[in-house]
Amino acid sequence: MVIFGTLRGRVVPGVEFPVFLLAGIVPYIMFRSIATRLMEGVDANMGLFNYRHIKPMDVFLSRSLLEVVLYTLVLVAMVVGLIWFGYRIVVPDPLGFLMLLGVLVAMAFGLGLVLSVLADYSPEAKPIIRMLFLPLYFVSGVLFPVSMLPQEYREWLTWNPLFHAVELLREAFLSGYPVVAEASLRHFLEPTLVVCFLGMALYRLRRLDMVTR
Repeated sequence: MVIFGTLRGRVVPGVEFPVFLLAGIVPYIMFRSIATRLMEGVDANMGLFNYRHIKPMDVFLSRSLLEVVLYTLVLVAMVVGLIWFGYRIVVPDPLGFLMLLGVLVAMAFGLGLVLSVLADYSPEAKPIIRMLFLPLYFVSGVLFPVSMLPQEYREWLTWNPLFHAVELLREAFLSGYPVVAEASLRHFLEPTLVVCFLGMALYRLRRLDMVTR
């Protein structure tokens, strides 16, 4: 925030760049952290499965809850810190922001289930999956206002559900943020439902194999 805020100044009219970054970076890192923590959850907690009443889903739920609490505290601390340093933060739609964060958590949870099954089936895929989150970070509009891009490039970004998530989160968090017309709640909700259904289905098929090595 300090580096980019100093170099770029105010690139969105009426919105300070550090506040703009905050509304994108924290939700994205929370999303990535939940997905990767679930991917590694079985291997990291294999000893717990000696207790028959503990299932992989218990680990997945507890890890997700821990990440949500952690990044919620980070977000609150960063907001308080920015206000302390004189930045103006007025959240126009706090309930909408919380709802969108909940959908983002659900998407991360579903994706984490898919990745956990994939990592259990092919452990060597883990480093590749972690690397894929880096380009996803840049094509989700976390570091730059999407409105600055030409129309033809924005149309490609609409295939990325996180693009819609970041834009809608910023609209709910930043007063006067000029959300692009391509951002759609539908294109955020539908992939979330699909990935959650797929994750639960794969988990049900592989839940016993995941704890027997």
